[in-house]
Amino acid sequence: RYENPREAIGCIVCVNCHLANKPVDIEDPQAIFPVIVFEAVVRIPYDLKQVLVNGKKRALNVGVVLILLKGFELTSSDHISPKMKENRLLQPSK
Repeated sequence: RYENPREAIGCIVCVNCHLANKPVDIEDPQAIFPVIVFEAVVRIPYDLKQVLVNGKKRALNVGVVLILLKGFELTSSDHISPKMKENRLLQPSK
């Protein structure tokens, strides 16, 4: 747990809340070749709805931090396949 529950930009760091104790499912390749674009999928088995001020339910604001090993880097958008781009834009249907 963090002593200061806020990130440098002021957002609350979620590891200090009830979601910190929830299990997550991480799906990523076990091995890759150099210069290969891959995706890592993080699933949070939790009700992904939150109640808004007006009483309606909306998607819960959750995110992950993926720490890449030395030598890995994010690729430019022109190297991402159309299917991966489409998957990035999809929201959970729950």
